[in-house]
Amino acid sequence: MDFKVPPETYYYVPGVDYRVDGQTLSVRIIRCSIKSRCEAMAKLLPGLPPGDGRVRIPFQGKTVVLRHLDGEQVLQAGL
Repeated sequence: MDFKVPPETYYYVPGVDYRVDGQTLSVRIIRCSIKSRCEAMAKLLPGLPPGDGRVRIPFQGKTVVLRHLDGEQVLQAGL
């Protein structure tokens, strides 16, 4: 899964947490204060330019639900 990581001064993205329920994958991008230490189920892959995020999640289903602070976005896997 590829996504953009907005540049911030006081927060960072260590990766994502996820849950698989049948054919549906729910993903939440983790955003942490630079003063705290956060763990992610799937960590960002190293070697990417600043602002780019990439994680690998084992999933063979059809639907992906991306959870945001202000709602959800439903995607079809492979898009």
